[in-house]
Amino acid sequence: MVRCFGRREALISLVPPLVVYAALSMLVFYAMWPYFYYVKGEHLILLGVFSLWRYGWLAVNYLRAFVYAGRRYPRLLRQIEELPPERRYPSHVFFMIMVYREQPWITIETIQSVLSNLVDVPCSATLVVSTGCDRDDRVVTAVYEAHPVRHKVELVLQRQCRGKRVAMGHALRAIARRHRDDPDSVTVFMDGDSWLEPFVLRRCIPFFARFPRLGALTTNEIAHLRTGSAWYRQWFNLKFGQRHVQFQSHALSWKVLTLTGRFSVFRTSIVVEEAFIRRIEADHVTHWRCGSFRFLMGDDKSSWFHLLERGWDMLYLPDVTVHSLESRDSNFLPVSLSLLRRWYGNMLRNNPRALALGPRRVGPFIWYCILEQRLSMWTPLVGLVGSVFLTLSRSFVYLPFYLGWVLAVRSIQMSAIALWGHPVSLHTVPLMLYSQWVGALVKIRAWYHLDDQCWSKGGVEQRLCAGNPRGLGRWLSDWSMTVACIAFLFAIAVAQGVLTLPSPLLLRAVLAG
Repeated sequence: MVRCFGRREALISLVPPLVVYAALSMLVFYAMWPYFYYVKGEHLILLGVFSLWRYGWLAVNYLRAFVYAGRRYPRLLRQIEELPPERRYPSHVFFMIMVYREQPWITIETIQSVLSNLVDVPCSATLVVSTGCDRDDRVVTAVYEAHPVRHKVELVLQRQCRGKRVAMGHALRAIARRHRDDPDSVTVFMDGDSWLEPFVLRRCIPFFARFPRLGALTTNEIAHLRTGSAWYRQWFNLKFGQRHVQFQSHALSWKVLTLTGRFSVFRTSIVVEEAFIRRIEADHVTHWRCGSFRFLMGDDKSSWFHLLERGWDMLYLPDVTVHSLESRDSNFLPVSLSLLRRWYGNMLRNNPRALALGPRRVGPFIWYCILEQRLSMWTPLVGLVGSVFLTLSRSFVYLPFYLGWVLAVRSIQMSAIALWGHPVSLHTVPLMLYSQWVGALVKIRAWYHLDDQCWSKGGVEQRLCAGNPRGLGRWLSDWSMTVACIAFLFAIAVAQGVLTLPSPLLLRAVLAG
């Protein structure tokens, strides 16, 4: 199990990896310094300009996160305190909880945390729980019957038999039948492996009464894993640490880039609309190469796009924490690759339509964040590919200098994550590079194979393919990806002077005769 560290403990955890990787970076620069004269100025300028743009964007996000945490969010909390206590909470709240063949200890922790949170709010509640088997039903019912708050909670059990999205549609219709048009009523979307810290509901719900344009919010997350793989544990810690910084930056514009299915709170009047329900249960995309196909997973992207399209505000609460409970004994590499394919596939399937809304409708900063999702397929590879080309064609010093620079920059990023209260370790920098370089390759493949979707849990697997003939669709996808990769490598080689284009005079002579 991974503990939830505060800022002090996270900064203590930073000391060993920072010393190691900063020392390695300085050692590389020191060892390579006598050979620096082999490096050409124009190559450094080109890589420097690209790095300035890329890491400048990173610095902008860190600055915005600092402003949100230090100024904007405290002001929001003061506005909440101005509300009279009787106006902060609706009379009734709803929960939609997806419990699909979870291990019993996870289900017990999840349901108990929900019921315990309801003790602290003056609201009655309806829990609509979608389960995957009889064991799930028995565990949920036993926890509910044993808890003292059950007198004000209605439990509704539904069985998932046609996939998560259809089950969510059924659950939302059950909520719609019980909704009494309270404008401040909220519905909590959460997975069956999420554990709520005390007072999560008490701190989240009043935001909807205070800010009438708020459509949804999400919170900070920490991973608690039962696994023998230290790499897997630290990878999730890194993921949530980077997410914590980015979401605070995005929330400064009253938007986030996803309303995570682990735990998000929505205004009930939005989620009971038929248009919202249909988008959740039958969202689909039509692509010239892949045909028309529906989303298998990624319901958090569908709900987010629905709110984005209709102009609702969204918020991130950095001081409210939900814990993700997982138990995995699989090898890190196959599990991480499967999760990256799922996450990035969902993101890129949703990206074109969100980008098409335009900066005026979405807001310029958030619109550029959406655009950057597309650019980040290629930008993480520019420095690596360029340094390899230069090492092979010019001098051996380029790659060591690049690796020394990478270690220095990642040490700074790791320090920022620890400063925000998420733990780090000696695994953090290698995992950053893994997520950057391997993640970019996964994004490229996902972008050119948007219809390739697979999800498995509890021995059950779901897979979806596009509407186009599989042979033709696969050939077009593979061909497009190959051409794009060759064009990328060619552009880097030309930009670094590894390849030289023929002069215009030569081309004119060839065409003339």
